[in-house]
Amino acid sequence: MWRRPRIGINTFDYCKQRDKICHKKMVKKSPQEVLKNLTELINKKKPKGLTVAMVKKMVENEDGDPKMSVNNYVMKTMKNFQSEKSIDELNKIVGIFMDFWNYWPHKSLGNKSPSDLVTKEMKKQEKCKSKIEDTKVRVGNAEMFWSNYELMLKRMEENQKPFKKWLKEKFKPNYFTYLENKYSKRIYETRRDVCNLFFDRCLCLGFTDLEKIRPEYAIIEFPCWWQTHVMWGSLSETRISGYIEDMFVYIYDKYGREVGGLFEIRKEIV
Repeated sequence: MWRRPRIGINTFDYCKQRDKICHKKMVKKSPQEVLKNLTELINKKKPKGLTVAMVKKMVENEDGDPKMSVNNYVMKTMKNFQSEKSIDELNKIVGIFMDFWNYWPHKSLGNKSPSDLVTKEMKKQEKCKSKIEDTKVRVGNAEMFWSNYELMLKRMEENQKPFKKWLKEKFKPNYFTYLENKYSKRIYETRRDVCNLFFDRCLCLGFTDLEKIRPEYAIIEFPCWWQTHVMWGSLSETRISGYIEDMFVYIYDKYGREVGGLFEIRKEIV
């Protein structure tokens, strides 16, 4: 029986990786390549209580709940790298483990990798493209044809261009310089990654400008989402909410822009 492949992702690059998996062909990697990368990582970092053989066994024999197996795998492997200080380096480490999960055979998938099954399904979808375009999808309370849904996404991306440009060329360079000058390297990197992931999620959810972001999303929903989608790290909802508030204080002070009601909601939950 075919089982839905459980694709693992680097959570700090969640939105970009999601698009690669769901909308584009995955960059094919061989089992030998991901095994080589894993072996080099283990030999370099020498984590206590973790070997290549142990990782292979975890992946090959996984048979848990599809919603939990990837999370369990990440937690078991990444707990051996808690002393790593650089978030950029941790991202690279997570990426190597996720590649091994995605491209190494799983017994529960008939000795196929999740990548193999995704590739197979995408080939089927290519053959059925005309049928997909005639398929109806539900977006919120509305129902529309797939072709109209794709058109809506393209219009949304077009409307987001000024917002993306402001983030890339004005806000982020200035804000990251401010953080780097004010905090230690580790705190700077953490706040920077919270900022990056926050706005990546905002764009994925369809917010077209800063003022269009819902305050409840910024202060309540995003910190809650973080707890279940960022699979390593120990930032609480309160800490994430505080980082977001500090970021919007900076935005208001420097640019005079704000998300209406954000600070009031923050006061209510503190």
